Amino acid sequence: DATGQVPTAMYAFAGSIMFLLPVAGALLASYAKARAGRILHLVLAALLTLANIFHLGDLFKEFNWGQCMVLPLILLLSVLLLWEAVQSLKHPASN
Repeated sequence: DATGQVPTAMYAFAGSIMFLLPVAGALLASYAKARAGRILHLVLAALLTLANIFHLGDLFKEFNWGQCMVLPLILLLSVLLLWEAVQSLKHPASN
């Protein structure tokens, strides 16, 4: 129906596909010891950070208090993953 309401199951599906899988991939790649694994971690973390920056930009178009609380925390998590990825490439012996 065209009521404009998104079903709860769709939120759960979109959340798992758009957030949990990329975060899990970046976290798993962060444990890689080979240089290729560390580069994969950097690429995944960078893509996740860019996606979250653009998603946070949507908050300026249509303000929502619920997203105002969650989106900055998600962006912080993705920036921390990106920072860790850069550090693992700079200092591979410390991993």
